[in-house]
Amino acid sequence: MKTWEHVPLFIGLAHNFNNDLCGHARSLQRLGNLVNQEKNLDIGLAPLGKDVIRELLSQSKGKRILIDLKHMSLASRLEYYKMLEEEYGQENIPLIVSHGALTGTSIAQSRNFSPMMDIFNENDLNFYDEEVIQLVKSNGLFALQMDLNIHADLKKINGFFSSRDYSNQLGKSAQIIWNQLQHFALVCDRNGLFAWGNTCLGTDFDGSIFPFPGVLTAEGLSPLATELEFLANEFLKKDLMNIKENREISPEEIVQRFMFTNTFEFLSGNFK
Repeated sequence: MKTWEHVPLFIGLAHNFNNDLCGHARSLQRLGNLVNQEKNLDIGLAPLGKDVIRELLSQSKGKRILIDLKHMSLASRLEYYKMLEEEYGQENIPLIVSHGALTGTSIAQSRNFSPMMDIFNENDLNFYDEEVIQLVKSNGLFALQMDLNIHADLKKINGFFSSRDYSNQLGKSAQIIWNQLQHFALVCDRNGLFAWGNTCLGTDFDGSIFPFPGVLTAEGLSPLATELEFLANEFLKKDLMNIKENREISPEEIVQRFMFTNTFEFLSGNFK
């Protein structure tokens, strides 16, 4: 594969079921008993998985292929971070989440500040504050997926969307997406990091598809950007950011970075 003309930029080490490489996170709860994810659920990296990681990251036989963290169990992700530190410490290999969301908490389940809405889906398929910090320090990329079920605990937003009033569906979807962007930014700012340079769109789903109302197709992305600009403007007015570059930025640039620029810059720097 590394001899191909176009070598993949990244490959996922896990998906919804066992593959003997690493533990996977539970991801298909909405399907109930229709699927069984139990085999090797939540375990860490298998010896074979570590060998595969080393082969993918090796540059001795061709271009490096990065690891997509999505669907890896928390135990596997933590072991992978440890591998990077111990075996590739000086190389600063970028972390990638191709389609994910945040738990809104640290791994210890603590919150250091109040989010706009406490509606996060805290399943460890999603990512913790410590992982956000590590990803940003690695110059990685976190793609927020357009799936309501992954962003939010559906029990916490029961009644949030009115089945009779479709006029503000997009606006409410934007609030939930902004909830993630705001949390990501605040975690970065409180740890001395640039807040707006590592998030982007991740337009994949997890098998039990639940698209955001008002963002059912790509046609919804431009109106979504407009809604997010309004929310970004309201957020900046609150003056919650400590770092100058995080607070002295326009709402338009924040959203442009999320919708396009961050992805373009990451690909320009890594996909060669």
